[in-house]
Amino acid sequence: MSNVRRASPIVLALSFAALLGGCFEPPVAERMLLEFRSDGAARATLMIDLGRAEDFESLAVRKRIAIAERDLTAGTDPWLARFEGLTQGTDGTSFQRARGALREFRRWAELNDPAGLSALFADDPVDFSYSQNGDRATLEISPSGASRATRKERERVQAEVAEWSSAFAGYVDRVFELEQFLEANPERRKSCWQRVFGVKGGGDGEDGAEGAAELSAAEEALAKAVSDSLAELLGAFEIDGREGFSLDERVRKVFHPLSAQLIVNLPAPASEVQGFDAPSAEEQAGEEDFAYAFPERSLLATLDALEARWLVAGAARALLDHLRTNPDGEMDIERFASGPVTKESTTPPGPTDVSDPLLELLRPEGAYRLVWQIPNPESR
Repeated sequence: MSNVRRASPIVLALSFAALLGGCFEPPVAERMLLEFRSDGAARATLMIDLGRAEDFESLAVRKRIAIAERDLTAGTDPWLARFEGLTQGTDGTSFQRARGALREFRRWAELNDPAGLSALFADDPVDFSYSQNGDRATLEISPSGASRATRKERERVQAEVAEWSSAFAGYVDRVFELEQFLEANPERRKSCWQRVFGVKGGGDGEDGAEGAAELSAAEEALAKAVSDSLAELLGAFEIDGREGFSLDERVRKVFHPLSAQLIVNLPAPASEVQGFDAPSAEEQAGEEDFAYAFPERSLLATLDALEARWLVAGAARALLDHLRTNPDGEMDIERFASGPVTKESTTPPGPTDVSDPLLELLRPEGAYRLVWQIPNPESR
């Protein structure tokens, strides 16, 4: 992660090439891995990764990192209390430091009876259940309908989600306006989308000449409108320097029932899957474990589905992925340069056309369930 040297949020400073991917990653990331073994036992591993404080100018972000480091090293982090009762088998803790600062924290425990894993979820608004009948194992996680956030936090996020929905509707509307112009002027497509994403023109031949062409005043206005709307929209995923959290993290706290991102590894493919994201055949090829993810409930997790309602190519997702993974490189805009971007037979949405499906996507399902066969239940 590169050093962050920006005082202005994305909504005020639209220089995509200067934005750094690290600004869009939480400075403190928590993940939980549950590994169910072929003999019926299980292992839980908590993984907490901390950003480097020196990478952030924001005092709020630095304080957030410092508090997390202090609580983990002092043993006062709430996660450690959850692990205290998991002493059926072996357990351990590991730290990784860089220049004296904590960067990675790992806490793990092995249990002969995976039902004991419920202690790890006691503070979250879910019911965790593991049961075994012969060689048949069942894992169920059922959200209670409550939230991890306070009432004040929920009210704030409710207003912010409504505002973001309005911004999303405006963004899609600006894309429709640009695409309507480009339908009549297809030779201007590459230049306009280069302006949207801040990609430089140039090169030899017809593409290079077209890409380097200056925009007319009308083209500039249309492309800039899309670019500005993207900046406003993606501000939700940038860490707020004043508070140390992004809007997307606040939304997750309200809607996502689990404190940490959860991955479940099974020794065999699940025979029943409800709610969990299952691996594709390509992802699973050659793997001995079968990984299932508890779906996140956040703005980031809804972005693809929202854009797909009106767009065949999502500019917001494409730009966000670029900023998170390769902010210093040249963005690939071929999909937008080749067009079209909007879906046929659709019209731009109003705010409620966005907020209603968005809230539906944010609400967790009633139950998450995995059922699998234990390969060697008698081998313990």
